[in-house]
Amino acid sequence: GIPAWIDRAVRNWLQFMLISTHERLFARLRYPGRFNFDNRFSLVGDLNESDLLNWIDGTLNVNAAKHRELGRPDSFLESDSRDLQTLLREGHSIWKVCDTFDGLERRQDSTVTAAAHWAGETAKSFGRPAAAKHLESAWGHTYGLHSEPSKAFGEAVLAVEAVAVPAIVP
Repeated sequence: GIPAWIDRAVRNWLQFMLISTHERLFARLRYPGRFNFDNRFSLVGDLNESDLLNWIDGTLNVNAAKHRELGRPDSFLESDSRDLQTLLREGHSIWKVCDTFDGLERRQDSTVTAAAHWAGETAKSFGRPAAAKHLESAWGHTYGLHSEPSKAFGEAVLAVEAVAVPAIVP
């Protein structure tokens, strides 16, 4: 997930982001430890790879929620996650920051990703925004850090229903 050659840089990104997200992140992860500016180095340095991925995913989610609560545009979120996204891409990690900047997802072939985005945009352009939302949710449940295939399948079915039902039922 996090190759050795980018591990330190990814941990540095997390240490920086913890300054503004640690309270909500610790609550989300049920982490009982204390945080201060000086102990963030040992705190992040001691995480194993699985925990590191959970902390990064949680940090992205908390950061996105904070920005959206404040009504900030997605450009702020993109700015916060740009360095991490670059590190993961250039370091050939299987993970990437998702398009909504609120978590990690498994990197996919560009053709698959383009097809999924095209399906969502087509649904929106034909006046079916609910279908697009369900497709986005299905993608997240399929390729997110903690994939949930049953939920992904359910969301895909709801996407088809969101398109079909208005066309079939008068």
